[in-house]
Amino acid sequence: MSHTPSEKAIRLFTDRLGDAVRPLNGGAIYTYLLHLEDGSDVGTATYAVLVRAGEEILVGNGRRFRVLDVVPFDEEDESPFGGLLHVEAA
Repeated sequence: MSHTPSEKAIRLFTDRLGDAVRPLNGGAIYTYLLHLEDGSDVGTATYAVLVRAGEEILVGNGRRFRVLDVVPFDEEDESPFGGLLHVEAA
């Protein structure tokens, strides 16, 4: 008896897995630059939803920030970033 999965079974599994991890908004991903009020760079963060001022966000290593302002970038800029988040420690 062979335990090797068929190519069809593997394809079906990976198709379902892709659906499970794909954002519900049609696949859009938003990456932001993070800056403190004094202008210092805090890094980047990526989310499957648009971030709004007033929200609290989690960034790597368990860091939490409160979003003070969102500065969107123009689509014509062709930047890999959706915008800049001005944040403060939460």
